[in-house]
Amino acid sequence: MRFAIGALALIVAAPAAAQNVAVSQQIQFAGDAPSACVVGAARAGALQNATVGATDTSSASVQITELADPNTAVARPAVIRVSFAAICTAANNVTVTSRNGGMRRVGAVAGATDPVGFTQVAPYQLTVTWSGASASGASGANTPLTLSAGQAVRGDLGLELNFAGGGAPLVSGTYEDTVTVEVKVAG
Repeated sequence: MRFAIGALALIVAAPAAAQNVAVSQQIQFAGDAPSACVVGAARAGALQNATVGATDTSSASVQITELADPNTAVARPAVIRVSFAAICTAANNVTVTSRNGGMRRVGAVAGATDPVGFTQVAPYQLTVTWSGASASGASGANTPLTLSAGQAVRGDLGLELNFAGGGAPLVSGTYEDTVTVEVKVAG
């Protein structure tokens, strides 16, 4: 009987010795962060002779308070500054374009001759700032403003429209333009 008890003791002790052996497993994780640019709604900054109306993530409405002097019909100065919270997770490009090359009178044909002594376009200077860089140009230059960032960027994208005022009197009517700010991943 002694033999059986000793054998039983060896069998019970064997599993306890096996528990001291270290066992490990590795779990690997992987994922992809896509290249993307996201731009928030426009926020009004400093304004002169202008108001910013409705804004959402894809558009904003700006009204020039007094486009022309009521006594001379000459364009009045105005300044519009807006900014957008933006983030791009990769190298990116910003392009700003003016559809009409300035605030053009509704119904006026681009390139057509204005009535003698009058104009049908109120031009302005555009400036865009992004990632510590800026670009400026005249609304009528028919060349988009472009900025490029060679890496991921997060911050405020700024846009300024500066109407100098003056020039020939404006023909009576409603004047409009659409400025498009496009932010996209480079490549």
